[in-house]
Amino acid sequence: MKPFDLLLLSLTSIIIGSEMLVTGSDSIIGHLGLSDTVFGMTILAFIVSIEELARELPAAMKGRSEISFGNVVGSVLAFSCLMLES
Repeated sequence: MKPFDLLLLSLTSIIIGSEMLVTGSDSIIGHLGLSDTVFGMTILAFIVSIEELARELPAAMKGRSEISFGNVVGSVLAFSCLMLES
């Protein structure tokens, strides 16, 4: 498979997966009777934290704690700025 084809496949998969996630979370929110804010502050925050852990763990295990620290600080700053904007 050519790199450009792989890029298009990856982007398409991300878009489809995102739409499936939004649709699924809407039904979960409705079924549990949660507000969007509560869902975003708890379940969505947990999912993002798991992703961050998966990204930071390899660098930390290799003794590169400065990389992990920089990634965590950058992610928290980016999330904070994006949340303040919306």
